[in-house]
Amino acid sequence: MFQIEGKPRPVKVAGTFRSNLMISIYAAAVHGLGLGYSPLWQVKHPVDDGRLELVLTEFEPVPV
Repeated sequence: MFQIEGKPRPVKVAGTFRSNLMISIYAAAVHGLGLGYSPLWQVKHPVDDGRLELVLTEFEPVPV
């Protein structure tokens, strides 16, 4: 679920790579294989040094 325009909305994602391991998603994104969804603390250093770029920042996850 994502928060879009202030309302929770489901977002269906499709692709050729799937993983439920955060380290695999992180590695795939850092190596340019596509988008990854990770906590900011996990991607802070690659974002700071330019290896990753934050995108779709207008979409926030629904708070738990």
